[in-house]
Amino acid sequence: SENNLHVVGYSTPIDEVMDKHILCKNIYTEPNQPDLIPYVTSYYKNNWGFCMSETEKAALPDGKYRAFIDSKLFDGELLIGDAIFKGKLNKEIMFSSYICHPSMANNELSGPVLISALMKYIKDSFSNLKFTYRFILVPETIGSLAYMSQNLNQMKENVVCGFNLSCV
Repeated sequence: SENNLHVVGYSTPIDEVMDKHILCKNIYTEPNQPDLIPYVTSYYKNNWGFCMSETEKAALPDGKYRAFIDSKLFDGELLIGDAIFKGKLNKEIMFSSYICHPSMANNELSGPVLISALMKYIKDSFSNLKFTYRFILVPETIGSLAYMSQNLNQMKENVVCGFNLSCV
C-alpha cells in the first residue's frame, strides 16, 4: 500500500515463508540508483517478485519472511486508444505514446499529455487539413504490436512519418 511499484507487475500469486536469501532472489533493485524503486513486470513468464530501493534491501535483517502476493492472472482486454483526423490526403502523420507504466510521470504521463495538446492544437488551429493525422495510445510493445497487426496495411501505405512521444 506504500507504493504500487513495490510488487512486480503481473506477479503470480504466492504465500510462502522463506529465508531472506531466498526472498532476495525475487527482490529487484536498481543498484546504480540505490534510493529509487525500479519498475519491473513479468508479462512473458510466470514469476513473482517485489521491487524496492537497494538501500531498503540492504537494511533487511536476516530471518524468515512471508512472501504474500494476492493476485490473479486471467484473460482480459488490451486497451488501445486512437484518433484519426482526416485530411485532404490519405498520407498520414502519426503520433504515438504509451499508457502502461504506473507512477512514472515522465515516461507515461508526458507523452499522452503532449498528444492531447497536439490534438487540441490541430483541431483548433486547422479547419482544412492537408495531411491525415493518426494519434495512438497503447501499452508499450504488446500494444504497438497488436495495433500494427490490425492496421499494418493501411499504415504501410499511408504513414509518411511518425513520432513516438515518450519521456518528453
